[in-house]
Amino acid sequence: MNKYEALGRYIEAKEKLTKLTEKREIFAGKIIDASQHLQGISATSLKKTSAEITEMLEQFIKINNEALELVAEINQYAEVCERPKVS
Repeated sequence: MNKYEALGRYIEAKEKLTKLTEKREIFAGKIIDASQHLQGISATSLKKTSAEITEMLEQFIKINNEALELVAEINQYAEVCERPKVS
């Protein structure tokens, strides 16, 4: 892979990472909001809310794992095209 091809892939992967990061932040906010309403609710409501939080957390983890894979990919391209690495 030449420097210009690596640069193109670097830019594309960084754009994907930005979108994933935004999506992850949305899920984080939803998890926080749902968690704040756990006190003082009925057992039935708690079960439903807990299931929703669990589902959101699973999505959050999936998105974060995708982001981690992209970070590794970006950093490989960064070496070739002499751009800054990300974390």
